[in-house]
Amino acid sequence: ASPEDVGRAQAQLVATIAAIPGVSRASAITRLPFPGLTNTSTLNVLGPDGQRGPQISAQQLYVAPGYHETMGIPLLAGEPLSRATPRGFLVNERVARQYWRTGSPVGSRVAMGGSSTAIVGVVGAVKRNALGVEPDRAFYMPLRPYDRDISLVARTSGDARATARRMQDAVRAYDPDLPVRQVTTLPE
Repeated sequence: ASPEDVGRAQAQLVATIAAIPGVSRASAITRLPFPGLTNTSTLNVLGPDGQRGPQISAQQLYVAPGYHETMGIPLLAGEPLSRATPRGFLVNERVARQYWRTGSPVGSRVAMGGSSTAIVGVVGAVKRNALGVEPDRAFYMPLRPYDRDISLVARTSGDARATARRMQDAVRAYDPDLPVRQVTTLPE
């Protein structure tokens, strides 16, 4: 499928999951927390003159709008990722504390590869690899239309296992050829 088809499928699957009875929020991410899958990248903070400044090394994660709200990760400053901020991204509070010791990173420009973008918000830091260590540094970018391996997430008020089964059924109804792997609840 084309990137446009993949992007439409991502959005439609998230909307389908959000419509399941008992689901209050739904979203998607490329790499769920645990079992420790990482994708560390480096970016440069850009100065007002566009010159490359400090280098940030952190986990790079791609998320659909609403991911942080769905997972209960607080927005500490700025705005969440949305369809209105397709090129902006978020940093977690560990990145903000380490690289912006005074002031907020919101509005700062960063470069990764040959392109630059703005930080639109700061979110809470979460443990992604192990419970006994400090949360990882991370930045979150909008889910890309060619991210084919995604994890769907949902916040539910009812039985999480029953909702997970309904989520599996919804994905299979959308396309029976889509593989549904590891299904789990947050406490698990």
